[in-house]
Amino acid sequence: GSIRIPACCNGIVGFKPSAARSSTIGTCRARKENRVYTGISNPGVIGSLARCVDDAALFFKAFWVPQLFQGDPNVAPMTFNDKTYEANEKLTIGYFDSDSWFEPCQTSKRAVRETIEKLTKAGHKCVPFALPRDGWFNYRLMLASNASEGGFKSFLDALDGEQPVDIYNPMIMMLTMPDVFRWFLKTFIAGKRQTHLLNMIRRKGLMAWELGELMADLQELRQEWALAFSHSGVDAVVFPALPIPAFRHFTSGQLSSSVSYIFLANLLMWPSGTVPVTTVREDEVLYPVEDLPEDQRDAIAQMVEANIEGSAGMPISVSVMTPAYRDEECLRVMKEVEKVVQFNVKPQAFKNHF
Repeated sequence: GSIRIPACCNGIVGFKPSAARSSTIGTCRARKENRVYTGISNPGVIGSLARCVDDAALFFKAFWVPQLFQGDPNVAPMTFNDKTYEANEKLTIGYFDSDSWFEPCQTSKRAVRETIEKLTKAGHKCVPFALPRDGWFNYRLMLASNASEGGFKSFLDALDGEQPVDIYNPMIMMLTMPDVFRWFLKTFIAGKRQTHLLNMIRRKGLMAWELGELMADLQELRQEWALAFSHSGVDAVVFPALPIPAFRHFTSGQLSSSVSYIFLANLLMWPSGTVPVTTVREDEVLYPVEDLPEDQRDAIAQMVEANIEGSAGMPISVSVMTPAYRDEECLRVMKEVEKVVQFNVKPQAFKNHF
């Protein structure tokens, strides 16, 4: 999400390619000796931040060249396919506006709805897409796999004794608290979502068999999504990106549950991009907790309600995702979204604060 989350917050385009089309040789990762144990289940990839989709594509035209494949034989030897990117035949596009784990704000749902309406008007066939698994299952996989070592160990080891910045404190506290405190929170204080989060982590990490079960669940998720695409006949799917406006300073650690939509493509290792399509309207600066599904009326929702105050004018994006290796088709759909929406509004919120 390190490409698409800031893209959403700033009203620009972000694109994450298929995992096997990006080399990590020569990159520096936030781990000691550059060793990342989640590199197999959720590999990091090099993506692009850009002002428009053509610029995002231009980066990969320069990146996916024979020199890359020669330098890293693990990368799929696929140069940029201009023919696919420039194609103009009509597409079948699936869509959904909620993963049942983190309900998007009103603007995010409107963003998906208006985007689909405009794509349909442009001649594309747009159909509802049924998620193989909901966000409760997906977010469990994402958090549990990334926290499976226990105690935030590899992150803290990478600092070599240096203190982490304050924004990480809530996450570190949750991952390192004694198990008896975790049990107390789950039993007497936490809501359903917080309990779900606490159940995914262990102070001393997962047992080997638990990690094995987690990887089996991840493989099943990937197979189910492949079959869902095949059976539905869609070329791409459009859905919320970051389902709320940009985080206020120092709140992203407490609102990390909102990245369930963004991290779906990481779990699947599929290409995905975000395209800005609208801004928060004055009448949308609210997140009524009482209107949410009952299992989401919790402290997380209350924090979103506070975070969204004063957000009128902030940009909201939609996500586009296609199956692995169909990166050019994903970029093509992103370009089509950009074309039909014609978003050209500069963010106005908080402009007088700086």
